[in-house]
Amino acid sequence: MLAPITRGWPPFRRFDQASSGSSQARKPHRIAALCAEADPLDCHRCLLVGRALTEAGADVGHILSSGEIISHEQAEDRLVELAGLTTEGLLPASREQRLDEAYRRRARKVAYAMRKSSVNARGVTARRD
Repeated sequence: MLAPITRGWPPFRRFDQASSGSSQARKPHRIAALCAEADPLDCHRCLLVGRALTEAGADVGHILSSGEIISHEQAEDRLVELAGLTTEGLLPASREQRLDEAYRRRARKVAYAMRKSSVNARGVTARRD
């Protein structure tokens, strides 16, 4: 089952179907998904794919710029901390709810945003800043 932030997005629906239904997907694999970000929390692979794989039972690790490898759970702990949601007694109350909120906040921060554009008379898209 995919995280709420990815559920319904076509590439992740296909990923979810493949990872849960196929006998090939149940065989052990070692996969590397690389990115250019120094911090895994700035990478959509961590926020979307890492989360989905972890929820599916995969052992996910993230290589930091120092070369240290941290677990996805350690990355999630840091995510909650960065969102300021570590204190018990806050709303949302459960760790799962705080983690969901931390994912939402981080996704808004690191998501790609297209600039406004317009199409000229020749049908060419021109950027407007």
